[in-house]
Amino acid sequence: MVRIKFILIALLFSLLSTVRANEIGPATCGKPVMVKGEISHYKNADRYKVANATDNSFYAEEVYGNDFTVTVQSIPKGNYKVEIYMAESFHSSSNKRVFNIYENGLLISDKLDIYAKAGKDTEYRFSSSVKLKNQDLEIRFESVKDMAKFNAVKVLTDKGSVIACVKASELSKTMENPGTGNPIVCNMFTADPSAHVFNGKVYVYTSHDLSNAQGFNMRDYQVFSSSDMKTWHDHGVILDVADVPWAKEYLWAPDCVYKNGIYYFYFPAKSTNGEFKIGVATSTSPTGPFKAEPEPIKGSFSVDPAVFIDTDGKAYMYFGGAGMGGQSTPWVAKLDDTMKQFDGEPRRIVGADYWFEACWMSKIGNTYYLSYSTGSNHPEYPESSAIAYATSDNPMGPFKYQGVVNGYVSGWTNHQSMVEYKGQSYFFYHNADLPGGNTTKRSVCVDYLHVNDDGTLSKVVQTKQGVGTCDGLARIEAENYHESIGAKKKQCSEGGFSVIFNTNNALVFNKVELKDKIATSIRLRVANSAKGEIQIRSNDGKKLGLLKIDKTANGEAWKTVTGTIKPITGTKDIRLVYKGKNSEQLNLNWFEFYGSNKVIKKMIFY
Repeated sequence: MVRIKFILIALLFSLLSTVRANEIGPATCGKPVMVKGEISHYKNADRYKVANATDNSFYAEEVYGNDFTVTVQSIPKGNYKVEIYMAESFHSSSNKRVFNIYENGLLISDKLDIYAKAGKDTEYRFSSSVKLKNQDLEIRFESVKDMAKFNAVKVLTDKGSVIACVKASELSKTMENPGTGNPIVCNMFTADPSAHVFNGKVYVYTSHDLSNAQGFNMRDYQVFSSSDMKTWHDHGVILDVADVPWAKEYLWAPDCVYKNGIYYFYFPAKSTNGEFKIGVATSTSPTGPFKAEPEPIKGSFSVDPAVFIDTDGKAYMYFGGAGMGGQSTPWVAKLDDTMKQFDGEPRRIVGADYWFEACWMSKIGNTYYLSYSTGSNHPEYPESSAIAYATSDNPMGPFKYQGVVNGYVSGWTNHQSMVEYKGQSYFFYHNADLPGGNTTKRSVCVDYLHVNDDGTLSKVVQTKQGVGTCDGLARIEAENYHESIGAKKKQCSEGGFSVIFNTNNALVFNKVELKDKIATSIRLRVANSAKGEIQIRSNDGKKLGLLKIDKTANGEAWKTVTGTIKPITGTKDIRLVYKGKNSEQLNLNWFEFYGSNKVIKKMIFY
C-alpha cells in the first residue's frame, strides 16, 4: 500500500511539473513559462558585472524583442508582487531603448527607459502589485524604440515568499539553434552573406571565419543553397586564396551575379603588394568551382563589392570600406559588357549618411535602395554596427538617407543582403550567436523583410526561429508566409502588416510545427469587403477545413473568426486559399491553431 501511494504521489507530481506543449523554456520554482512573440537573446561576457545587483547571475544573458509576452503559468489565484530585473549593458546614453510593460493586458509602465532610470551597467528593478483572477500571469514587453528586454522576473506572495523566478539565461537554453533556424549554418563560422535566386533556389555566398581566427584573416569562400529556406545544402569551398594569383590574404565580403550564361563572383583581397583590390572569378555553375582572373579589376580598390544588374541589363558595382578599406565614402562604378572591367571611372556616392562599409543595392518598383553598415558612425547605434539605407531614382545616386533597417547584432560588425523569393522578401545578416562566436567568428542568419506602404523598410525583427518554420503553437502572422500566390502584403490598421487576398489567391506556410498538440480548430483575424470563404488545405491540396466569412462594414473592420479543421499534429505544410467573387477581397492579419494535447513527454522537476 505504501509503495502504491508513493507511485501515485510521484505520478501526480510529474503531471503538475509537466512542461506544457507550447512552452519554449523552463522556470525555477516548478512554474512552466511560455514566451510568445519574436525574440532573441544576448550573452554577456562572463566577467560582466552589474552595480548593486540583487543577483549577478540575472545578467548573464538578456531576452529581447520588438513585442513579446512572458507568461508564468499555474500560479494560484491571489495577490502578488511582480519584480522585473533589468540592466542596460549595451547602450551608452538615455533614450535608446524605450518600451512599455503590460501586466495581464493592463499598461503599467509607459515608455520605460532603463538607462535614464538607473544608468549603464546598473540594476533597475521594476515592482508592481497584481491580483490574479486566473492562474497565469502575462507580462508583455512592447517596443517603443529599439527593442524591449528583460533579464529576470520574480513573482512573490503578499508575504514576500518567492514562488517563481524566471531568468533570461534559463529561457535561452531552449532557444539555442537545433540545426535549423538562425544561424542557418552551424558547422562553421560564416559571414558577409550575399543572397541571390538562381534556378529556383536561394544561394548564399559567404566569407568564412576561421575557428582560430585572429582578426579578419579569412582565406576562402563558401556557398549554401535552399529551396525551402529551412534546409541549407553546403556546397563547400568555391574559391581559395591559393587559387587567386594576385591575392595574398583577407578574402572579405563577396558577391555573385549571373549574366549571359556565366556566374561572376566578385571578391576583395589584399594583394601581394599589400593593397586591397577587387577581383572576379567565373563559372558556368552557381556552386563553382570558380576560376579567378589572373589580375584584379583595373582601377579597383578597397573592399566589399556588391554588383547589381538593373532591369535594362546595365551592371553596377558598389564598393568601399572605412577602416582597413581606407575610404571615407562608398563608391559606384559601371561594369562593361565583359563584367570584368569598369566602364569609366568610379564615382563617390552622395547621400549615404553614417556610412562605414558593406554596400548592397536592391530595387523595389522604380526606387533604388542602397543599404550599408554604419560602423560606429550612427548616433543612435554608437557601440555596434547597424544597417541603414538610402534611396534614389538613379542607381548612381544621389541618395537620400531613410533610416535603419537592422539594429544591433551580437558582435561588432553588421553585413547584409536582401532577396525576394516566391513572393516573400528576406533579409540576410550575420551575428556572433554560435557557441564560441565573437566579432571575428560570425554566423549567417535570415529573417523576414517587410516594406511599408510608403516604400520605407520596416525594421527587421531578429529571431532564433528564422524563416524556415512556423511555430504552430503560437500566433502566426500572415505576412510571414513562405510563398504567396497572388496575395500582397500591406500595413495593417491594427499594427504591423496584413495580407490582401483576391479570389483564388493563396499563402503557403512551410513546416508549421505543432509538436505534441492535436489541432482541431483554427482562429483567424480578418477584415473583408464582402462575403467569402477561406479554405485551409495541406500543401498537397487536401482540404482540412473551411471558414465562411460574412461581410464587414469595410476592409479595415477587423473581427476574429473560428472554425473546426480535421485533426492535425506534428509538422505540416499549410495552404490558405481565399474564395470570393472577383471584386471581393479578404484582409488577413494572423491565424492560430488550437485544440488538445497528446501525451506530453517533456518533464521538469524542481
